[in-house]
This record gives sequence, structure tokens and C-alpha cells, in this order.
Amino acid sequence: MLGYIDRIEDNKHAVIIVETESKQFVVDADTLPTGVTEGKWIDFKLNQYGEVSEITLNKSKQNKMTTEVNNVMNQLRSKKKESKFKRK
Repeated sequence: MLGYIDRIEDNKHAVIIVETESKQFVVDADTLPTGVTEGKWIDFKLNQYGEVSEITLNKSKQNKMTTEVNNVMNQLRSKKKESKFKRK
């Protein structure tokens, strides 16, 4: 499954969002691999009990999303910077 690390609460629990399934999973933050932090895209499996296992960083999705965000930010920065409101 493809998921997103939405947040880490109290450095104890990581919340994984799976948008395609409209689900979220909570795992111990200690089970995250090195380099996996808030805002990262991951691949993971569910075991026979429906628990998250085998978490890995999805580098291709992460790079794609980083590029998309940077493109949008560049577009916003390049827009005209004058205010629409005139001073009197």
C-alpha cells in the first residue's frame, strides 16, 4: 500500500494516511525506518491481523511530489506582486 506520514505525535506514534482507501493507521514511531519522517511517502504491507508491517520509503513518489510542490511554489512566486488595492 502507498501511504503518507501525516504526523508523529509525542515522538511515540506515527499516523499514516492512505488516501486511496480513505484510511489511517497508527504505528509506533520506533518502527519507522531511518529517514522516514513527517511528510514522507511510504510503501507498506498489512499483516494477517491488519497491522502495518514492512515500511519502506517510496523515493519515486517522494521525488514526484517534491517536484510538484516546487513547481507550484515557483508559479506563485512569479506572479505579479503588486497589490490589487490602491492606496489613497
